[in-house]
Amino acid sequence: MTPRPAVMTRQAMSADVLRRRALLVLFSDACPTDWLVNGQDDRWHSIVFVAIPWMATFDQLMQELGALLPGARLRRWKGRPEYQRRFQDAFGRIWPIYRPWINAVSFQERTMRKGKQALLRRYNEYTDVGRSAGFAEWTDTQGRAQMRHEFVNFSGHHRAEAPENVMVVLLTMAWFAADQYWFYREKAIADGGCEDLDLRWISDRLSGDTETRRVSEVALRSLVDHDSLFQVSIESSPKGANQPGDLLVDNLAGWFNAAIEDPRGDQMQALRAVPEISVLSGWKDITLEDEELKLHPVLT
Repeated sequence: MTPRPAVMTRQAMSADVLRRRALLVLFSDACPTDWLVNGQDDRWHSIVFVAIPWMATFDQLMQELGALLPGARLRRWKGRPEYQRRFQDAFGRIWPIYRPWINAVSFQERTMRKGKQALLRRYNEYTDVGRSAGFAEWTDTQGRAQMRHEFVNFSGHHRAEAPENVMVVLLTMAWFAADQYWFYREKAIADGGCEDLDLRWISDRLSGDTETRRVSEVALRSLVDHDSLFQVSIESSPKGANQPGDLLVDNLAGWFNAAIEDPRGDQMQALRAVPEISVLSGWKDITLEDEELKLHPVLT
């Protein structure tokens, strides 16, 4: 994973408003569900991120991709076998031309449950120097495992609390989003002449959240920028709103998860048939080895 740069001081952050900043838009979606489900240890989950540094190029990509699909538009992946085949064919034509910035992580539920402490160590790579983000754990009156983390940073007091099956996934999302942020920040500075990078993260509304009560979204915002080191906004797409970026990650998450569930099946074969897909090195699966979480490229 990308080493995190030295911690930026509050004084440096205040002066940073005078610098030329770039914006990274990050879309994400998960399949088959946002959270872990009790009794489903063998179940695979995939979370896909698409990073967009240049909106004009992304808009062109989406227009050309949509033009190759039934009705000239993207739809949701689930339950549409014929549409899925058309999307796979269309993506195969678009990928070699644009190579959108795609990152993804896949894991089985048992890996994340057994590897919870290893996940906390991974997450702590992105917290402040010398700080270890600890979590209180208890069982509620209904027998459900709960996790809570409270901390204070430059923007005040924060409390991230959720059932274990939710918090484990929130931590995984925060870990991967933060890793991408620091990678793309270094790239923006090196290649684009920018001095800093802001992050705008857009996803479907997380399961259990509502228009007026966004508990998981608030927890995720606190976790991804634990030490207020960069400008981040996390947004949920309004229910029923099908933004092109939302639909793209929905399709990729459905496809990737079906492929990793059956590595010798039709979905994986269709993915491996995409021209030049071997360069998509940002899709990793997580395993637990010697009490540590290890990342392995899927398409090797």
